[in-house]
Amino acid sequence: MRRTLLLMAALWIVPPTLSLAGGSFGFGENYQTWSSDFDRRFSGWECWTPLSLGLRFSPAFDLYSRSQYGTGQYTSQLGALPETEILTHFSDTKLGGDLNFRAFGADSLVSLECNLPTGDKQWETLQVAGNLPTDFVDTRYEGRAFGMSGMYAMALPWGKSRLGLAAGYQVEGAYQPDPGLSGDLKAGDAFFVAGNRVHPLGHGKNETFRASFLVYRPTRQDGNDVFQLGPNLNLSYSRGGTKGFSYEAGSNIYTKARRNEGGALVTEGHASLGQRFYVQPSYRYRKMKIDGSVKWVTANGYPEGESGYDGGGWLFGISPSLRIPMGRKSAWVLSTSYDHILLPHGGVDASGALVAGAYNRFTFGSSWEVAW
Repeated sequence: MRRTLLLMAALWIVPPTLSLAGGSFGFGENYQTWSSDFDRRFSGWECWTPLSLGLRFSPAFDLYSRSQYGTGQYTSQLGALPETEILTHFSDTKLGGDLNFRAFGADSLVSLECNLPTGDKQWETLQVAGNLPTDFVDTRYEGRAFGMSGMYAMALPWGKSRLGLAAGYQVEGAYQPDPGLSGDLKAGDAFFVAGNRVHPLGHGKNETFRASFLVYRPTRQDGNDVFQLGPNLNLSYSRGGTKGFSYEAGSNIYTKARRNEGGALVTEGHASLGQRFYVQPSYRYRKMKIDGSVKWVTANGYPEGESGYDGGGWLFGISPSLRIPMGRKSAWVLSTSYDHILLPHGGVDASGALVAGAYNRFTFGSSWEVAW
């Protein structure tokens, strides 16, 4: 732990030629717990302390860093008796910077970010059986190898609207997530393009159309191609502002992946990933905000009863929060949430047959944000 803290601090030594114009600091506590109603037990809890630091040297240039320290317990019952993993560690640390400038007659941005491997590389493997289904709730922990990502974006006027265009590339490093694997695992690098159109509606409200397209390189194990995600298309529409009612609706469309068969990558016969559709309404009144979420994941392409079948399901969530000002630039934020994940064919009974089941998740959080 001491080495991790020293590494994080060393990366924030600012060259003497740069003068600090402002910044921000944040930390908090977040506790979440979940359980399933299957015959076989799947449950867990996590307690996180997120940390973030931002430094602004001019209106055009800033640096940021964020990480978290936490403990998690994950219980799964794949056999006759439940098994429990208890893990404690820092996660990986993100260190990045943004540079704003004018180019080609447009407002432009270059963003670079590094993933520093301060986390436990085996955490995600050890938690997977007792974790929440990641089709519905993203994993809260990341412990991987050194990686980098970069993006170039520009904003152009388009009548009364603003058009944003961006392109970027993410490089993943090789690491060992499971001692049982032969050789290191390197997740596939990703290239993406994205665009959005923001149109003012008056009274502080906007409507925004967004689209992004991602292409992945193969995942490699011990130097060999073993898997490759298919191209991914994301679309969304949002409407609202900083007050009153807002909403966003969108979809994540996945194409067939490729898997290693006979030493070569071959497109899978059935799509292993279902499609995702979501609606996220929210309402803001003074310092209080209530967010909602409805998400539908379709069944994948495998026939029901085969080993690769995933029946998809639904998520219904609500998350109220309260922002309490603590001075001109500081605030204390209290939040809680409840998620209900309904899986029509997501569980198994004692005989191994598919049955309906559900997960329930509760979160409680508090954070302090300071700017100067």
